[in-house]
Amino acid sequence: MELLCIGALDNINTIVERLKKEFSLLKQKGIDVTINRNLKGDYTFLSCCIPDDDILNDSYEDVILSFNYHAARAITDIITNDLEQKIIRDIIKENFSYFNSRERETIQKYTARFLNYDDTIEKDNMVQQLNKKMNITSKVIKYLEFNNQINIEGFIKFRLKDYLTELEDLVEKAVDEFLMEKEYREFIKLLKYFVEVQEPKREIIHVLIKSKGFRLLDEKLNCINREFLNDFENESPENEINHDDLLISVLITIAPRKIIIHERNVKINQEVIETLKNIFDGKISFCRDCKICRKINNRETSFDTKSLK
Repeated sequence: MELLCIGALDNINTIVERLKKEFSLLKQKGIDVTINRNLKGDYTFLSCCIPDDDILNDSYEDVILSFNYHAARAITDIITNDLEQKIIRDIIKENFSYFNSRERETIQKYTARFLNYDDTIEKDNMVQQLNKKMNITSKVIKYLEFNNQINIEGFIKFRLKDYLTELEDLVEKAVDEFLMEKEYREFIKLLKYFVEVQEPKREIIHVLIKSKGFRLLDEKLNCINREFLNDFENESPENEINHDDLLISVLITIAPRKIIIHERNVKINQEVIETLKNIFDGKISFCRDCKICRKINNRETSFDTKSLK
C-alpha cells in the first residue's frame, strides 16, 4: 500500500537516505517501509509503501500517524539541511544580481553564519534553529493529514512562505553586513595610503595603554600627548571622547615608522588592534614586560618618564 509519493527535482539520493534513516525507526516498531523510484521528465517520484499486513496487524490510524511523523521529520531535514543553501543562493541571485559571483558567494557565507552553520555564532541561535525545524515539521504533518502526495519544491514555495520570508530577511542582513565590511576595507585602504605617502613625524612611538586612555612616548621616551592630542581633545566634549578612535586618529597623524604598544595590565580593544594592524601593516609590535611596561601604573595620571631613559 502506498502511503506517500514524494516528488523532487534534485538531491534524490540524499532524500532517499534521509527517508531510510527515519523509516529505520519505523521498522523497529514493526512497520517496514519500502521506497520505489519513478522518473517522469525532470522529476523523480519516490513512492513510500508498506505491506498490507502491517496495516492489518496495527490500527490504520496509528500506522498513518507514526508514518506521517517520521516522513515529516525526513522532509524537514531535507529542506533545512540540503535545500536551504540552494534557496538562499536563488534569493541572492534573484534579488541581488548586481553583485558579481564572488560577492554573492561571500553574502551566502554571511547568511550561513547567521543561520548558525558554523561555530562563530552564539549557541542561543540553536534554539531558533530548533524552533524553525519544529515549525516546518508541524506544517508538513498537517499537510500529510489530507494529502498523500507532496512536491518538495512546491511545498516550500506555497506552504512555507514565512520560512522563505525569514531567509530573505537574513539575506538582506547579510548584504548589509557585506556592504559595511566593504566600506570598512575601502576606508582602511584610504587611511593606509595616507599613512604611506606622508612624512613620518616620529620614527618610533610607544603607546602606553592606561585604564582610561593612553600615553604616547617618542623614540627618546618623551611624552608627546600635549603636542598631538590637544587639538583632537578640544574638538570633543570630555564625556564624548572615544579613546580608541582618538588613538587611531593621532597615530595616523604622526605616521611613525614603528609603533610599540605596551599593555602590561590593561588590554587594548581587539577591534582597535585589528584596525591598527591593517593601517600600519608590519609596523606594529606588542610588549607586555619591559622597563616601560613595569613603570605603568593604571591608578596614576602621570609618571616620570625620565627614569625610563
